[in-house]
Amino acid sequence: MQILMDRPGMVVNGKTVYFKEMDEVVEDVRRVVKYSGKVNYVDSLGNFVCPKDYEEGHRFVHGFARVKENGLWGFVNHRGEEVCKCQFEKLRDSKFDYTVAYKNAKWFLIHKDGTLLNRKGYDEIVIFASSFIRVKQDGKYGFLNQEGKALTECIYDRILSTERAIYNGQVVSICWSESNEKV
Repeated sequence: MQILMDRPGMVVNGKTVYFKEMDEVVEDVRRVVKYSGKVNYVDSLGNFVCPKDYEEGHRFVHGFARVKENGLWGFVNHRGEEVCKCQFEKLRDSKFDYTVAYKNAKWFLIHKDGTLLNRKGYDEIVIFASSFIRVKQDGKYGFLNQEGKALTECIYDRILSTERAIYNGQVVSICWSESNEKV
């Protein structure tokens, strides 16, 4: 049973525990910021789900929350397991099972468990709603699929959409087969 007070808090074993900040419940857990400034996550019984506190932590997005330790970012799941080690300088939330992460001055496509989906780092990575991933390398653009496989080389001057690009000053059409292969 949880009772919210004027100050963010929970009743745990008959004792009220207060936090500096507390979010709504997502996937049976909520993010809390302790008065020390550290972040953890608590279940509906008031138990901390992560074995350690983090410098920063974000709300859960599609099963994962970004956490920061020693200046680097990773992911925890709703059970408090660090499924992606805190190893990235920047890490973005995503509604997909993959996201983009920044390390050593390059962007990488990674699975949320921390597995690199592309070994080659890029200057820029943008995930389109259509699931195509635009990448930029040395001032030129190309596409990856969700597995990190290059659908095109980085040869385009500019990407106008997932169907049109500028190549050598000319607007060209990019067509994709059902297997996500460029034709």
